[in-house]
This record gives sequence, C-alpha cells and structure tokens, in this order.
Amino acid sequence: MKKTVLIIYSNMFDVSALALKSYLKEDGKYNVICVSEKDYDSFHVLKNFMRAYKYSYRHNCFFNNLITNFPSAEVERKKDSDGNEVNFKPTSEIFARYKKLENICMRYDCEYVICTSQFGIKRAVLAREKYGLSGKIFALLTDFDLQHNFINKYLDGYFVITKKTKEELVERGIDADNIFLINMPVERMEVVENQKNYTKKSKKDFSESDKTEDKDIEVEIVCTKEEIKSKYNIRNELPVITIIGGRYGSKYTYNALKDVAEFKDCNILVITNGNKSIYRKFIRWSKKNQCTPNIYFADNVKGLDEVYRITDYLITAPTSTICFEAIMRNIPLILMDSVNNVETKNSKFLVSNGFAYSGISNERIKTAMAGYLKDLKGWKEHCENYFSNNGCEKFLEILDLLDSGVNPNKEVVEEIDETEDEPEIKIETQEKKSKWRKRNG
Repeated sequence: MKKTVLIIYSNMFDVSALALKSYLKEDGKYNVICVSEKDYDSFHVLKNFMRAYKYSYRHNCFFNNLITNFPSAEVERKKDSDGNEVNFKPTSEIFARYKKLENICMRYDCEYVICTSQFGIKRAVLAREKYGLSGKIFALLTDFDLQHNFINKYLDGYFVITKKTKEELVERGIDADNIFLINMPVERMEVVENQKNYTKKSKKDFSESDKTEDKDIEVEIVCTKEEIKSKYNIRNELPVITIIGGRYGSKYTYNALKDVAEFKDCNILVITNGNKSIYRKFIRWSKKNQCTPNIYFADNVKGLDEVYRITDYLITAPTSTICFEAIMRNIPLILMDSVNNVETKNSKFLVSNGFAYSGISNERIKTAMAGYLKDLKGWKEHCENYFSNNGCEKFLEILDLLDSGVNPNKEVVEEIDETEDEPEIKIETQEKKSKWRKRNG
C-alpha cells in the first residue's frame, strides 16, 4: 500500500512545493496531497496578511520587514500548577471546524507532512499532538539563509538548500542528523546554449534518454527565441537586460530601471507584475532625462521560462527561487536592493560567495556587466560546482531512506558533498578563488 505525502504550502513559498508535487506524482511511489493554506484559512487571516505583505512590499519596506518576521512556527506549551508542561488538547467540536488545516491533517493522517511556511508548520505540529497522529512533519526551507521564525523543536526534520542554513539550525539546538541538505526543488528542464528552440522534458524523458541513447524522445517545442522577443516588441539583436522586482514588484524595480535607462546598446525588459506605478513614474522621469528607446514593459507574465530564454543579464530582487532559476540557466545575475531582511540575507550569501553581483547603483551594474563579460565561463563553472538542478530527486532519495528506517545523512553524505564548506574550493587556480570571492559588495 502506498504511503501518503501531504504538502501544506503558502502562496509566498509555492514554487518548490508545486515542483515537488508534480515530481512525486509522476514518480508514483507515494500518494500526494497538496494543500494551499490560503484556501483553508479560517476568518481570512492569511488572506489579509498576504494583502498587507503585497502592499508593504511595494510601498513600505519597514512595515514589510515587520510583517515578514511577525509569524512564528514555534509552539508554546501551557504549564500546570507545578510548572510542568501540559499536552495540547483538541478544542471543542464547534470551534474545531474552523481549524481547517488541523482537520485536514487529522482526516488524512499522512505518513509524511511537508510544510513551507511558519503557519503550516505550527498547525501541523498542533494537529499531530492534539489528535494523536502518527505522521512525521518536515519543514522545507528554500531561502539561502535561515529565517529564525521557521524553527520548531517538535519537527522531525528540515530540508534546506545551503550548508549555511544547516549550520545555523545546529547552532540553535536542532540535531544535525535531522537536517537534510538538498538543492532547491524546481521544475526539471534541459537548457542547451545557442539552441534555436526552447524545449522542456519530463522526468520520464530524462530517465529514458539516460538509458537509451538511440531512442527518439518527444519534446515540446515552445517557441523560438525570435518569436519570444516579438511578444515583447523587441525586434533587434541587442542583448536583453531583464528587470524583475520579485513577486510583487517594488520601488527598487523603478530605481534599477533608472540606473540602466541610459544603456543604449541594450534592450531593457521590465516585468512589473501588475505594478503600474513603475511605468507611470518612469514615463514622468523620462520626460526630463535622456534614456534609450529600447525599453519594454510586461505587466503579467505566466511563468518566466520564456523570459529567461531571451535574457542576457538578469537584474532581480534577491528572492531565492528566481535567483536559483537564473543560476541554473547560466544567466548572469545582478541583485537590486532588498526589501526585507530575508532578501538581505539571500543577497549577502549570493554576493559574498560569488554567485551574483550587487546592482544597487548604476556604477555597480556597470561593474557587474564588465565582470561577467571578462570571465563568464569561470562564473558558470563556479556555480555548477555548488548548485545542481536535482532538488526533487534528492528529496525523493532522502524520503525513501527515511521510509526504510535509514539515517539519510549517513547514507547520502557523499552524494550531496556536504563537506564543501566554501563554494570556491573547486575553482582550479588561486586567482579564480580570490576573484569570485571578492565581489564588489
């Protein structure tokens, strides 16, 4: 009988969760249930939280930082008269119907529960003890550095994407054997440089191609590069700088656009994510300042696959998924200023370890582009030495080991190569070591 995996995800951390859902369903070893906590939110608490997050991300960075750090995954126990901690108790039947996520955990009683947000972690832990559930609960942390409000001592384990996050969890009392290092789970795809057509392959396609070289594999041809450019009215051969302001866009997108507006030898594609104020502000600014005519705006883009295909340089907010996807596609990565401390930590990790350049000003963007032009091959090799696009596969390997009662950290330590304390150790020469470590801050 198949065991069941319940994935509880937030719309703020949904890309990796949905990639895991697709991969596990396609693999077929486990039954998969995927639940968005927003859809099962009682009293619209999370929906209002998301509205506040979205608004503050665009207009008030200080308030956004408070919102980001306010929710906590930790659960505090009550104490009896003797000072001993007491168990959690189910609420009354009348009130329990409003605790929808707890009810879902109780209804399915899955063997494995994967949570991507503080709220999901907290509700799953409460449900397990209140109703005597037997499943194991894990947190999936997809930022490059630790968010402290994700820590919960009652979890069975953590899936993390960097050794730095694992070390910080250990410092805060989490057992190292319960922290599993994987790459970020994202949709698997093959990217071939200078290929005319952009193609996607499924997991099945990859496994078959590995086994049989002569077997023809059907792939989905999405678009040619020229066709994608024409969608955004780009009709020249100049390199494309794409600006993405995170999930919701922010004032830093507008600042980045002003910094590159003078680059006449480039096309500039701005993904506004529906934030029309960026366009309106820039039109007013351009009437008083000189800028290139090759600036193009796109409001809503469903998936960034096509955008990545035509991008030569990516200027983005330091959100983990977009940065990881850019690195996997060998797109030179330049980071605009961060909105909250989560993005600040991501930015520090990527820049200090040589995976990206800082792009918080016109001069830094010029420095970044010059640096990539000077040694793009070295940067690609450096990133390939540290990251791989196999997060879903590693997740499944560890889950299988857990299911068989084996300690995954002892079994897969060599494959994950957890001993890589410094990413640049695989760079061949001392010159390259210092070069990729000493970024421009």
